[in-house]
Order: sequence, then C-alpha cells, then structure tokens
Amino acid sequence: MGDYTITKANVDDAMQVAAISRTTFYEAFAADNTEADMELHLNQYYSVEKMKAELQDPLACFFLAYSNNELIGYLKMSLHAKPKEEISLDAPIELERIYSLKKMIGKGVGKLLMQTAIAFAKEKEKKTMWLGVFQKNETAILFYKKWGFEIYGEHEFVVGKDVQTDWLMKKLL
Repeated sequence: MGDYTITKANVDDAMQVAAISRTTFYEAFAADNTEADMELHLNQYYSVEKMKAELQDPLACFFLAYSNNELIGYLKMSLHAKPKEEISLDAPIELERIYSLKKMIGKGVGKLLMQTAIAFAKEKEKKTMWLGVFQKNETAILFYKKWGFEIYGEHEFVVGKDVQTDWLMKKLL
C-alpha cells in the first residue's frame, strides 16, 4: 500500500471534489454510457456549485485521499434517510460514493477509504452500512463483497436520460 493521507473535506475543497468526481465517474462509467448521457450526468451532479452544496450539508461527510499532494480518491457518507432502500436496515448509513482514480485501483486507496467509511459509521453509532452499485461494475461488486457486503435489493439509477439498475448492498457493522 502506498503512502496516503485522508482528510475531511470542507466547502473550500469544492473545486477539487468536483474535478475528481467528474474524472472518476467518467473513468468508471463512460464505456457503458453515451457521451450525451455522461455529459448530462456530470453537469447535473458534479458541478462546483453542486459540490459546494453537498459539502455544506450537515448530513453528508466527504473524505479525501491524497498521495503526496495529489488528490487520488474520495468517499461520501450520507445520513439522509432513503426509506425505500433502508426499510429493512437497522440504524443505516449510506456509503454514497467511493472512488479513486483509475491509475490507483489495486494500490490500497480503496482499502483506506473503506476503513475510513467503517470508522465514521461506527463513530455515528450506525449498525448497517449500505450502498448502490451498478450491476455491470464487477470490479466494485467484488471489492464490496471482499469487505463483507451482500446484495439485498436493487434500485434505479439514472445517468443522463438512461435509467439503469444498481444492486443495493449492505454490511453489518
């Protein structure tokens, strides 16, 4: 594993978070989506203004992963209730996003971010961590299974105008 540091993000990090969000989402999903759908999604969800709002949300928490001074990954934890996804879960918290640059996959960044997510969930006294993952993202699904997540349902996820299906996965803490 590399020499990485994790910091909690704040609103001053909005430009960096927007940039890495756009890059990592594009790297992960461009092959499965049209350019028009990708552009629409990136503009809707990963603008600097949207990131500022998310970083100011008291029910969300971002953590940034750095190698030297380069931002290489991040995670977003959400305490927002989502009744459809959480109906059967005990004291849930959502791991809403966990991404690293493609060049960093397999180098321990994901492990460090997941350890951070679990520690944060336990600090908040949560008993179940859940997430949604694109059904075609086999690398991510295997990563989550390695960490003890299991599939318990599915929900829709829209990229641009394309309605896709995500697996819902959960892990007892």
